[in-house]
Parts: sequence; structure tokens; C-alpha cells
Amino acid sequence: MNFLILSNGHGEDTIGASFAFELLLQKPDAIVSAFPTVDDGKIYENLGIEILGERKIMPSGGFIFHNFELFKNDIKAGFLSMTVRQIYELSKIKTDVLLVVGDVYALFLSSFIKTKQRFYYQSLVSVHHAKKEAGKIANRYFMENFSYFERALMRHLLKHAYLRDTATANYLKSIGLEQVSALGNPMLDSLDGKAMLEHKQISATIGLLPGSRKHANKAMEIMLASLSHLKSGQALVAWLGDYSFNTVGWKKTLLNNQNGLIMTLEKDNFKVFFYQNRFADILATVDIVIGNAGTANEQAASLGIPVISFAVEPTYKRSFIDNQKRLLSHALSICKTEPRAIAAKLIELLNNKDSYNQASKAGQERMGKAGGTKKIINDILEKINESD
Repeated sequence: MNFLILSNGHGEDTIGASFAFELLLQKPDAIVSAFPTVDDGKIYENLGIEILGERKIMPSGGFIFHNFELFKNDIKAGFLSMTVRQIYELSKIKTDVLLVVGDVYALFLSSFIKTKQRFYYQSLVSVHHAKKEAGKIANRYFMENFSYFERALMRHLLKHAYLRDTATANYLKSIGLEQVSALGNPMLDSLDGKAMLEHKQISATIGLLPGSRKHANKAMEIMLASLSHLKSGQALVAWLGDYSFNTVGWKKTLLNNQNGLIMTLEKDNFKVFFYQNRFADILATVDIVIGNAGTANEQAASLGIPVISFAVEPTYKRSFIDNQKRLLSHALSICKTEPRAIAAKLIELLNNKDSYNQASKAGQERMGKAGGTKKIINDILEKINESD
């Protein structure tokens, strides 16, 4: 039986790859391929999954509708022509089962694929996003609401849709979409890390998540400037970028990637450790996070780790963080993009037990439960068997 996973973003590809891995565990004879529409799909490639379609990363990194500048840059880079080519390629695909991971745009693209059964994991929108607030802008409508267009696609295309939390599934059922359920949040299933005992200490350990997009270097510089106000302590960085950010004032030591450690920075009595491929272990170790990420911020919050964030223009905009704030509630604190303010918020949360506990509890409540990957694949396979 042929399975195709269509996903539209770095985080979505990660979830899609976890679905592919679980599917092959449960059904080793399945033929699984992937169609990443925005990212390069390397995470699928690492699993040996065949990748279909054009592989081209746009300047926005998938954030095309977050502001006009990103939209304009993507258009100049050929987003429209790429989309036309993707639609042409998708229209030639036939598969037994299609699993769409992403949002309404991914679901729309999937409509061109010929398939017997189509399933959908909506990885982005939660009913919590739709909260009415002053200052929300029109371009975020499709990112924060289940539009009429998306609901129509869900009603007419899908065998079943899976949502990230029960409140969202209940909302869709209340407006007439019955084939929906919330079986757990797959983005939480890869967080079984082990605490790095060498970094456990009496004072708090800070996690830094600068993100995987173009703003990461600039975010890293702001984070380092913030840490400079603390004088002593340690931070662990889940690093996916290069070394082109400014480290003036810090003593840099490049390492041989032992246990994933690639670099350290030291200033006064503060030390920063940069790790690759130790994300889950870092989250299992740190007490608080400064983050400029999407999925990674939410994963940290799900483990009860308070997150502090700030805008990094033009990619990581305040509107994006406001959206994440509506989802994560007290788990996320938003700061001005000013190192002293970020350091002050960090100290405030660590010194105020009530505020810290409120943030910790909110993240766990809003992000749902782990175990979704296996349960969703189980459910898909059961539904396929029922229809045979």
C-alpha cells in the first residue's frame, strides 16, 4: 500500500517524519514517500523516505503571510511559479493514502492529489488562537482561524482530521464537522531527553532557542547581550545555524563535537554551551528558555518550562509572537527587543515562584498530551482496514 505525507514547513516536516517512522514500524511493507512544499525535506531523507516534488526554500522560510515584506521577497524569489509547478506535479500523483500535515494551504495543495483516502493533521491552528484581541491584523486570519474555505475542504476531502487539543476538536464538532478528533500532540513525542547532569547546578540553567530560520544569528546576538547583564551562570543552546553572529567580548572555544558540543563562549563567570542534536536533552536540563522559535518554543512550554521571547525583524515579528502567546497563555512572556529588559524578565520569573509556577502549568495545559504520533497512525490504519 502506498502512503504519501504532504507537509508545509520545518516543524511540519518533523511531525510528518515522525508519522512516517511510526507507520513503517507498524506496517513495514508500506511504501512511504513525502512531498515537502516549503522546506528541503532533509529530515525525511535521513529516514530513507523518498521525496517527491521540487525542493526549494523561500526567503521567508514558510512565513510568507506574516508580513508584506516577506510576501514580496517570496514572490520575487519565484513563489508563484514554484506553486504552479508544485500543483502540476501534485496533479500527476496517485496514492492509496494521503496524510496532510500543516494548515489550510497544505490541505489546498493536497486537493490536486488523486487518492483513495485523505487524512489531515492540523498542526498550527488551535481554538485558543481565535481569541479576539485589539491589534490583530487581517493577514493572520488563515493562520489563527478555521476559515470557511478550510472547513469546506475538511468536510468534502477528508476521511478524518486530527487536532492538537481537545478544545479545538470540540469546537469543530460543535459547528458540524464530525470526522475530527484529538488523540495527542505529535510534536511532544520526541521530547524524551535525558538531563545533562554536567550542567545541573544550584543556580538556574537557561536554554536558548534562536530558531532555525534566517533570524537565528541576530537573535543569538541579542540573547548574548542579555546574558551579559547576569554576570554569572550558564546557558545551553540548541544550535542549527552557522557561526556568523558577533561574539565580541566573549571568549570563543571551538570543540570537536564531542557529545554534540560544538562551541563554548565565556564572559566573566557566565558560560554558554552550543550543542547540535541534543535538543531534547537540553529541554530536560534547563529551568527556563529564551526562545525565538515556533515549534521549539511550544515544545519547551509543553514540558512546563517558561519561555521568554522577543521580536527579531523582519522574519520573527511581534505578530507571530502574539499569536503564540494566545496559544501558550502565561507560559510565554513577551519582552521588548532590548537585552536589559530580557535579562530583567528572566530574573523576575526565576525569583518569583508563583509567576514561574503559573507559566509552567499553563504550558502543560495548552499543549495537550504526548503519544499522538502512535495513536494517530493506529487510528488511520484502523480506518483504512474498516473501508477495505
